[in-house]
Parts: sequence; C-alpha cells; structure tokens
Amino acid sequence: MYLQKMVLIIFSIWPDSLGLAATRDLDLVREFAQIARKEWTSSGLRKMYGYNADVATQPLWPRILETFGESPKLVSDIKLFVNQRFSR
Repeated sequence: MYLQKMVLIIFSIWPDSLGLAATRDLDLVREFAQIARKEWTSSGLRKMYGYNADVATQPLWPRILETFGESPKLVSDIKLFVNQRFSR
C-alpha cells in the first residue's frame, strides 16, 4: 500500500494512449511527453517499452486501447512528438 501511494506522488496521471489521441491536441501530447520524460528520468528510469505505433484498423483487436487510434496521420504525428520528447 505504501509503495502505491509513493508512485502516485512521483508520477502525474495522464490519459492512456487512446485518450490522448482522442483529444487530437498535439500540444497536449507534446506537454505529456515532456513532463513524463522529466518524471521518469528524475526517478532513475532510463529505459521503457514504448508506446504502440500500430494503427487500430480491426475493431475486434484486443489491444486497441494501447494505440493512438485509427488515423495513420494522427498516429504518426503523435509518435513523432512522443519519440522526440522522450529521446532528449
């Protein structure tokens, strides 16, 4: 229980990938990636299994929530911002 509380204090809470994509707000995505990178690196995290770059085209696919949606243009724009910010 203590560890859960500590993690919630260290890291801010953001929508999941699909939730960020649903806003279609690339400035928000840029801000998310920049803040998340700062939080992660300040806590010692230097490696991650990154965000899913797949485009969700099959509605029955169980991993749609892990994607940035069904628009190839939006997915590529978001992945570009996320990769640029996390790579700094």
